[in-house]
Amino acid sequence: MAFEHRGTHVSVQHGTGDDAGICTVTIDRAPVNALSREVQEELRSVAVAINKDDAVRVVVITGGPKVFAAGADIKQMSTWSAQQALE
Repeated sequence: MAFEHRGTHVSVQHGTGDDAGICTVTIDRAPVNALSREVQEELRSVAVAINKDDAVRVVVITGGPKVFAAGADIKQMSTWSAQQALE
């Protein structure tokens, strides 16, 4: 059972044939795949869906050609209130 994911910065590709149990998750938020709140939420959503899919046996997580992921989106974090940071 392959689940559907329609995200802005995270894509999911399901293997076929002999690779049917492989799910590839790609982070795509140019230029360096900074992990914004939106990217983190998409990754969480994909992880939950993968966990419910008994057909998935292997998960490959990949990023850009030069940078996997830069880490937290510091620019976005600098605009948060103390309450938003706690959340």
